[in-house]
Amino acid sequence: MIKCGDDVIIFDGDVCQWDLPGFTALAHRSTVDIALTHGVFCLDLPDPSGAHVPTNPKCRRFTHKPCLAKMRGFGALLNEEQEAFTDSTFLFDSSVAAKLLAWWDTECGGVPPPCELDAYGDMLQ
Repeated sequence: MIKCGDDVIIFDGDVCQWDLPGFTALAHRSTVDIALTHGVFCLDLPDPSGAHVPTNPKCRRFTHKPCLAKMRGFGALLNEEQEAFTDSTFLFDSSVAAKLLAWWDTECGGVPPPCELDAYGDMLQ
């Protein structure tokens, strides 16, 4: 699991699925002001207002630190454009970890990469 170190967020363990293949991302509602400086999930929701959110909605797109026009264009805004779902925590299974290690071996020759990899800005996009 990869988690940002500057916050504490409590999720209901009974509704979160921790054993899905690939990437699993957990999101929470944030104000648009917060969304402008974070990653935003554009979810397939039955109700575009965000009033009724299914337990495990599909994510159509992830965008990192989008402007308001981009969030609007991607259909990411909820609650009369006052909120959006932002990044929080994500985890990935062993197949994704194996792909990351293979990339490291191929692209970096097993030495640390020459720049920082941003899990939210690089991996989720």
